Amino acid sequence: GKMTDKDWQRAIDDADAGIKLKEGRGPSHGEKEMMVPYSAYKRYQVPDMTERAQDFHKLLNARRTVREYSSESFPVSILQDCIMAVGTAPSGANLQPWSYVIVADPKV
Repeated sequence: GKMTDKDWQRAIDDADAGIKLKEGRGPSHGEKEMMVPYSAYKRYQVPDMTERAQDFHKLLNARRTVREYSSESFPVSILQDCIMAVGTAPSGANLQPWSYVIVADPKV
């Protein structure tokens, strides 16, 4: 998964040897754009992609809105992990214009 310093240097050297431009576009403002390889990417075969896509759809389609809440407690670290996950979602200009509030007071 993680790119090492050696991987980064190889990407920079590859880019210096022959700049890879975004397909279908020229450089913006005359600058050369480097493509950094994503080493954690795993390519699946079509049957596997199909099965994974169908399983994902079933999971999302089973989601329901909850309007009743439990008084059962759980570790706040679970919410923190969820917030960390949703914080990786893309946003315009990577501004991430959202905020989250954890309310622990049942009166609120």
